[in-house]
Amino acid sequence: IEQMCLLIKESINDPVTQMVAQRACKTWGQGSDDPRSVAWSCWWYAKHAIKFVLDEPAVRSIFGTPDTLEFLVSPALMLRSRKMQGDCDDFTMMICALLGCRGLGYEIITVAASPRDPQTFSHVYCRAILPDGSRVPLDASHGKYPGWQVPTGHVSRFQAWDSEGNPVA
Repeated sequence: IEQMCLLIKESINDPVTQMVAQRACKTWGQGSDDPRSVAWSCWWYAKHAIKFVLDEPAVRSIFGTPDTLEFLVSPALMLRSRKMQGDCDDFTMMICALLGCRGLGYEIITVAASPRDPQTFSHVYCRAILPDGSRVPLDASHGKYPGWQVPTGHVSRFQAWDSEGNPVA
């Protein structure tokens, strides 16, 4: 989470990320500055721009082990690549960076959602913090619409993290 937060912060200050965030709001939010519209625009951009791929096959082929390493692709780097692809952590970082570019707060949410391993965090997604304090889940890697999140009946552990990587009560 700490490394994700560092990559997000670097990307928020990146001119390409800022330009993409602005374009995403024009394209997906019809130019609206309404915070909920901005949040949804960031979700729609990530949902349509990034192809979901798992890290495990690449990690296994390069390092010979599937579970000890995690690839994290900086949003600023991903925006400069020919093929934008990644798993849930990459979608999360992209949406957080786009929100940050547009002046909205965010949290990173980790959940343990695997019945085979109910103690291990197995999924991560972004949650926008709107100016009125409300939260909007933005899981573009798995959700079909902004606001979707893993159903609570499938979650055995949940933790929110602030933009500095600190746990949120």
